[in-house]
Amino acid sequence: MSWLKDPELFLEFYDSEIRIWRLRRKSGSPIEQSEFTRESNITNYLSLVDSSFQWKKSDFDALSDILYKNDILVNCQGLVLTITFPRGRPANNHPDMSHAIRFWSLDVVNLSRYGLPAPTIPFREAQYIEGGCAPVQPSPKENELAAKLRAITHERYREKAQKHALDEKVLELEAMSSTFKDVLQREKDEKQSIIDDRDALENEKHELQKRVCDMGAKIAILDDELKKEKDEKKAVIIERDGEKAAHEALKKRVSELEATNATLNDKLQFLEAEEAAKQAIVEVLNSEASSSTLKVDLHIEKDETTSIISDLEQVEAEKQDLEKRVADLEATNAALNDELKKLKNDKDSLIKKLDGHEADKQASETVCDSEASITLNDELQKEKDDLKLITNDRDRLEAEKQALEKRVSELEAANATLNDDLQREKNDMNSLIKYLESQEAEKEALEKKVSDLEATNATLNDELKREKDSKNALVGAEAGKQAITEVSSLEATSSSLKVDMHIEKVDDKEALEKRISELEALNATLKDELQKEKDAKDEKQGSEKTVPDLQATNDADDKKSIMNDLDRVKAEKQVLEKKVSELETKYAALNSELLKKEEDKKAILNDKDGHEAEKQALEKIVFDLEATKVSLNVEIQELKNDNGTPISEEAEKQALKKRISDLEATISSLEDKAKKLTEDINIWLDEISELQEEVNQENKAKQALEKKVAELTLKLEKCTCGAAEESPTTDKKEQKEPWMNDSTVPTNWVPYEELVQAFSRSSPLAMTKACECDSAGLSEDSTTNIQVHYFYRGSLRGRPYPVIVVKVEELIPNKEKARFDPSVWGLFNNAGTCYAARKPFESEM
Repeated sequence: MSWLKDPELFLEFYDSEIRIWRLRRKSGSPIEQSEFTRESNITNYLSLVDSSFQWKKSDFDALSDILYKNDILVNCQGLVLTITFPRGRPANNHPDMSHAIRFWSLDVVNLSRYGLPAPTIPFREAQYIEGGCAPVQPSPKENELAAKLRAITHERYREKAQKHALDEKVLELEAMSSTFKDVLQREKDEKQSIIDDRDALENEKHELQKRVCDMGAKIAILDDELKKEKDEKKAVIIERDGEKAAHEALKKRVSELEATNATLNDKLQFLEAEEAAKQAIVEVLNSEASSSTLKVDLHIEKDETTSIISDLEQVEAEKQDLEKRVADLEATNAALNDELKKLKNDKDSLIKKLDGHEADKQASETVCDSEASITLNDELQKEKDDLKLITNDRDRLEAEKQALEKRVSELEAANATLNDDLQREKNDMNSLIKYLESQEAEKEALEKKVSDLEATNATLNDELKREKDSKNALVGAEAGKQAITEVSSLEATSSSLKVDMHIEKVDDKEALEKRISELEALNATLKDELQKEKDAKDEKQGSEKTVPDLQATNDADDKKSIMNDLDRVKAEKQVLEKKVSELETKYAALNSELLKKEEDKKAILNDKDGHEAEKQALEKIVFDLEATKVSLNVEIQELKNDNGTPISEEAEKQALKKRISDLEATISSLEDKAKKLTEDINIWLDEISELQEEVNQENKAKQALEKKVAELTLKLEKCTCGAAEESPTTDKKEQKEPWMNDSTVPTNWVPYEELVQAFSRSSPLAMTKACECDSAGLSEDSTTNIQVHYFYRGSLRGRPYPVIVVKVEELIPNKEKARFDPSVWGLFNNAGTCYAARKPFESEM
């Protein structure tokens, strides 16, 4: 017979050896080692069981390990025999087992955990301890002997037990009487405390109503501030429109100046064309004068030549003087230098012409010798005509020289005026550059202040976020969001101001460079025109004076606009800081009020629970007293029916009856008091329920107030961040709102922070959007208010893992709206990263 089917065989695993012991004695404890018989050695563990099923080696190893570690023996029913002392381990590792004594243990080994079937042989659970019987084999004789022993013991101690029970019951009744008195006094004190608490609740209710009125006043103030901020925003928009109009006017003025410059350039080209025509006429006349043959008297010619040479020397000296004076002029008078070079070329050609005349005279002498037949008078007449022409040419040259000197003097005066204007423009430009540098320094200081303000705002955001996480009140969260919105609007205003200032700075530099180039062009044009015509010079000087005046006016306007912008930014910064401080104050006040109301609610609920517990305790005491009364009546009746009682016992019984009757009277009075106290408790509970209803109404009013605050906060966000409505990111966020309808959220759903740890993994899973997986798509989930396109599936080594998670941090900034069914969802720790997770439904597998 195998060990699995014989309950007398006990299995032991010792020293890597399987041992089977047969228990010869069927009952009693302790059991000496001599009561056991060693069966044959077992080498294969499969011989312990039937061949009907395959017992795994791992299950056998687990069972043998528990037997060896705890030094126990076990049979097929799971009954355990344990040794009286730990077995020693001598040097040869073979202990002496003849002196070992074993006991039955109260523990039972569940063999089904080790791959074995449930035992088919029944045994009595924990009944073998009575009478020292071991349930190896159920024996009717042992049961009969145990029943007789229990009957004899019961007869022997019955009377003593009855007397002792009566004494104990009397003492118990006396203790209960004193306990009742204490309970009544405590209930009276608690009733008075409940009355005091109710009065305190009434006072707190009045205070709460007063706070609600104050909150309404604060909301009205907030509406006024909102209207005021709208008006300020409109004023800012009007100022910006004015600045744009001024900028457009400045652009228009610049275009007019460019058109005037183009007109002056056309006039200059026309004058240059006229000058070229005059020069062509002079060249024609000079060519005609050179073609005429001069035959004059040698003496007269010499005199005239001498005078011409002297004149030429004088002209050369004047020319050198003019060249020296022209060399002192600025390099910018390029047109004047060209004119002087032309004049120099004319004089050189004249000298050459005079040299040609001298050669002609020498030739005329040879002609006189060779051509004697020519009449001298005709020659003299021709010479006189030629001399007149030369005289006329000399007079013309003198007149041109005087005109040239006059024009040079005029050019010098114009050049001096231009130099003065240019110096004045350079000074204006330097002053403007210094002013721009100072503006740059002011802008850098302003940017530093804005950065400091942004850091302060970031710190404030962190503080508001910590407060919001620590307090899950809706009013606090909405106030924190309003503060964050104000800070973000301040950041947007600061960033837009920096961008506008940077754009204005770049525009100012470009306008300055453009104006400098225009001034240079105008100066060159004026110089050329002053060289050609005095009237044109006066006209250009007037226009030149107009341009610097316009530039000075524009610079002054720009400076005023920049200073106005700086003042406006400072004022807006002060207003925003003031609003942030007010919002922080309101936030703290609302949080304190909310905490106080929650504490009041908890106190009321605790009082209610305490009253319910006390009521139940009183009812239990009354029930116990009634049961005690019934038992005492039964025992008294048994004593009356007992005729064999001695006289002393009768006297004791009479005394006990008297004491019992007294106790019954006391119990009846206590019952009346308990009934009255129960009625009072019911009245108090009704009052508490009424107070609870009032608290619920106040909570509803609070929720309505919170809703109104949320609406006002939304309006304020729209006013302070109007540009956000046009932002594509905002539209995208609104289109992809992760929340379902709020009406679908049951009251028993909990936020992410209250979920319980469900399971975890040390090696991370790969998370993929559920909508992007190749598996079956997810239907709309009715266990959370988060839409399914925010769900992720887990995968391990490319295979799907049975988990669906939500990254709650992905739902920022309003992750507090997330709600989950706690019976379905739990926390999933994925190698240090926590998610809200659930098992897939059957339709999602």
